[in-house]
Amino acid sequence: MSLSDDDLLNNASTETRQRFEQALARRKSRESKFQVEIPSASIHDLEEKEQQAHQAWVHWEYSPEEWALFDRIDWRPRLRAFFWILLGLLFPLGFGLGLFAISRTFIAGVLACVFLEIGILICFLTTLLTEAARRHKARQKPDQPHRVTISRQGMWEAGTYFPLDHLASVKMTSRPHVLHFQGFSLNTDTATADSASSYRRRVLVPRAHEEEAERLVQRFRTEVIEAEEEAQKLLRNPPEPD
Repeated sequence: MSLSDDDLLNNASTETRQRFEQALARRKSRESKFQVEIPSASIHDLEEKEQQAHQAWVHWEYSPEEWALFDRIDWRPRLRAFFWILLGLLFPLGFGLGLFAISRTFIAGVLACVFLEIGILICFLTTLLTEAARRHKARQKPDQPHRVTISRQGMWEAGTYFPLDHLASVKMTSRPHVLHFQGFSLNTDTATADSASSYRRRVLVPRAHEEEAERLVQRFRTEVIEAEEEAQKLLRNPPEPD
């Protein structure tokens, strides 16, 4: 018959029981140190910041003419640039194939590097065009309102969400007034390593909202970009404990 832990402890000597009780008391003392009580004021601040993160900073409604201009500004230049760059890649590719036909020694290695760089560049351009194509497709939906909503966490174009992860810069240009967002997104996959993809988004500012757009740019710079930079500084060089 096997004895339980209590039976073993009862049958042990007095000295053994004392050492066991002392070790158990030290363990409970260490565990209690990790139980941090958060003040109610801190909990309230955390809840308030969480609510602010999900509040809209602007709601912009567009006329049909502005909505069409918005799509031309954001979609057509990206599509045109993609095809011009792709066309430009065909020239060195054809030149490399011609050299390979003449000499198959040193040129073969050079051509392999050219192929690799072209492949990487095409993948990069395809990622940019795919993200822009999603926004273009969202703006073409006839059953969705001509509306853009922007918050700290991202933007909604015609009801379709696009996050503003790791925002690096935001600015506004004029004639017409357009917001430019630039950053990168992390694509996490448990099966493979994490990858990053950059994004660039243009948002037309509707008429009579120019001042609101200027305040929005400043808010993104101070509350998002600069705040993220300060957080990274503290992460790289945390304050020395007392």
